[in-house]
Amino acid sequence: MESVTRIFASQAQKAGLEFQVHFQPADSYRVRGDEIRVRQIIFNLVGNALKFTPAGKIQIRVKPGDIFENIGQFQIDIEDTGIGIEPEFIEHIFNKFTQVDSSNTRRYGGTGLGLYITRQLVEMMGGSIEVESTPGKGSVFHLLLPLLLEPHADSAVWAPPEPEEGEGRTVMPTGTGEEQFKPLVILLAEDNKINQKLIAAILKKAGHKLDIVENGKAAVESAKTGVYDLVLMDIQMPEMNGLDATKAIREAGILELPVIAMTASAFEKDRKMCREAGMNDFISKPLKQAELLQVISKWIDKTLRSF
Repeated sequence: MESVTRIFASQAQKAGLEFQVHFQPADSYRVRGDEIRVRQIIFNLVGNALKFTPAGKIQIRVKPGDIFENIGQFQIDIEDTGIGIEPEFIEHIFNKFTQVDSSNTRRYGGTGLGLYITRQLVEMMGGSIEVESTPGKGSVFHLLLPLLLEPHADSAVWAPPEPEEGEGRTVMPTGTGEEQFKPLVILLAEDNKINQKLIAAILKKAGHKLDIVENGKAAVESAKTGVYDLVLMDIQMPEMNGLDATKAIREAGILELPVIAMTASAFEKDRKMCREAGMNDFISKPLKQAELLQVISKWIDKTLRSF
């Protein structure tokens, strides 16, 4: 972050822009991740903010979020007071070569490739990126990255936050007003190691059994064994993606097995693609403990519902 801000601070000053960087302290641990990719992501987003902000200010806010065992979720917001993005372009802003309009291409330059690359890098790291924007007032890019944590030698050992009541276990109604714990056998199809660790930590704490495969083809073969109560299916995977894998599972006659999509893409068109592939529900990345366990609880009775 410091190396990127050093590069852009002088450019912002020359352009007459206020440039602010806010860090929320997280000094009880070190962060391990891909420094080159993180730098490129921030470089692209701040560079875009400078390019499309003729007056006002740019802010970068960094703060640590939830911690699950040795994985922390970090939020990075990059806000500008620039030209903003029209609502009809928001859904396509991360597509390859997308521009908000031709006049801005001529005035500010660029091909639109930067945000496409940024999204690819974020998703490769198991994170997510979203944007809020008001035309004429500016934009905010929200970035969430799950990263490995290592304690300082002289710091206390940290622990994940305790789940709120009802979060730490999956329950089924018994009809008597009591709750009955029901451990599930869950198949996780996910090629990202960080996400594997995060999901395994959450589900293990909730008492569930988890098997992990790293591509869609292996997910199809595992689903055919009939031993799983639910599948958590990543969309972007090697050999066979999550959409094709789910279609193959349904074509094999496995219709009552709940398949939950996991993706950083949260637009309605993505949800539609998941529904058409035969998926039952949708979880946004990076995953949050409460949301993950809530969705699992929703589908443990294997009653297929639309979403």
